[in-house]
Amino acid sequence: MPGIYTHNFIFRKALEKVKKKSHESIIYKSIEILFSCPENIKTGLLGAIGPNIFDYMHLISRDSFYGNEISFYLHDFAYESFIFTLIDIIKEKGDFQTEWISAQRSYLFGYISHIIADSFLHPYVFYSSGFPDEDDTNKKFYRKSNLRFQYNIDNYYLYRDKSFTREDLEVSSMIPSPYNKKEALSWISARNLLLSGLQRENPELFKKYFKKFSNEKLDGTFTKTTPLDKVLKNIPLCYRLKRSENHRVIKIIDWFEKRQSIIYSDFFIRYPSPKRVDEDALNIHQGRWQYPAFQRGFRYDSVIHLTNHAIESIVEAWGILEKYFMSCDEKITLSFVNPYTGEKEGHYRDMEIKEPIKIKV
Repeated sequence: MPGIYTHNFIFRKALEKVKKKSHESIIYKSIEILFSCPENIKTGLLGAIGPNIFDYMHLISRDSFYGNEISFYLHDFAYESFIFTLIDIIKEKGDFQTEWISAQRSYLFGYISHIIADSFLHPYVFYSSGFPDEDDTNKKFYRKSNLRFQYNIDNYYLYRDKSFTREDLEVSSMIPSPYNKKEALSWISARNLLLSGLQRENPELFKKYFKKFSNEKLDGTFTKTTPLDKVLKNIPLCYRLKRSENHRVIKIIDWFEKRQSIIYSDFFIRYPSPKRVDEDALNIHQGRWQYPAFQRGFRYDSVIHLTNHAIESIVEAWGILEKYFMSCDEKITLSFVNPYTGEKEGHYRDMEIKEPIKIKV
């Protein structure tokens, strides 16, 4: 569940670029119109949480080291095919102007922004924070290092970059309210898209977590509560805990963290104190680093450079997708790389190169 504020920032920056390009192209004008609705912006920001949304279903981590196994699967194996599955579900509906489909399109744009942003930032983060070797028994140490590294990036965009207000980037701006009629409808629409996509992509994994709904048709008539609905409360709770400066809360979190060899939860890995940022860990001085999997050449990008590259790629992908939705074409020319390794054929298990640095905040 890393980097939620950074994903918020990147999505909003991509929207800014869309507005600038809307005068040049009817494609980008169409995207601008879609996100002129506040509910669609919030649904897009929800999508920007990406597969990590499944990490928030349970307080205690029970599955793979890097989050819930659905999240891991969608990041590492089905990162591209799952997006095409979601595209097919939306395209099959035909009428893109209804509130239901507009919400699903908005969610998909956000989801794509997450996958692309990860593919730019994760290789640097893994190289610099480290990752466990295959026979490494100290996996929780690397998980915590990885999260803290990404929280340092979050703090940079929360407190150092002045593009948006703190309120814009708060978690509440990304989570639909079940008490707001329009936002509640957007949530059900986005949730049903996500779950029906998983149901098609990996029926076994869907059945493992959503067995009760295995035979349900997850369309506009499906409004039952699912385990995924827990995230609407769990995500805000998680970040209140992680960022709290209340001494009593800090003591409770510290108590849990000391016992994480017995019971582990991402919920109890705290953020650095407000406004504290280790800029060296952002590679501001452009030191050399490498992709952790197959690529062996050196790179010198800072986190800020990587973020800007991601934004450009996201806007380009959005344009291709919107053109596809507006046309009668049967194929779409979109391509993605692995969000962990930044490489088409490289998976998490292929990562070998790392040079961990210790965060100084």
